[in-house]
Amino acid sequence: MALAPLSLANVQGDILCVSMYLQILTSLTFSRFGLPKQAQSFLFFTVDNVDGFRSSLTNLVPLITTAEQTKSNISEIRQFKVQNRLAFNDGDGEVVHPAVITVSGVNIAFSNVGLKKVSYIQ
Repeated sequence: MALAPLSLANVQGDILCVSMYLQILTSLTFSRFGLPKQAQSFLFFTVDNVDGFRSSLTNLVPLITTAEQTKSNISEIRQFKVQNRLAFNDGDGEVVHPAVITVSGVNIAFSNVGLKKVSYIQ
């Protein structure tokens, strides 16, 4: 049985595994995968009103960064670094460089308990 092709527009930007990520972004040598970031924030919460949460979640879904957007962001960053003769790790992680491209991304993740709580399948 053949698997359906992976739609990067239907996968969250921080989800792809390293080998898939590097395969998609051929010739890049990043040591990490997922959304490019120098900083990130986390919001932890508990879902008390499951139906209300599910309803509100529909407002968040369009804001979630897809793997397709992430691929495009990384390509834009790579082109910028090549054009400006920057090393590939300039502006990544701990190596701060003043000439960086600003991108932002949104992801959502659930604990096992949280996923079971908001899932329709029990």
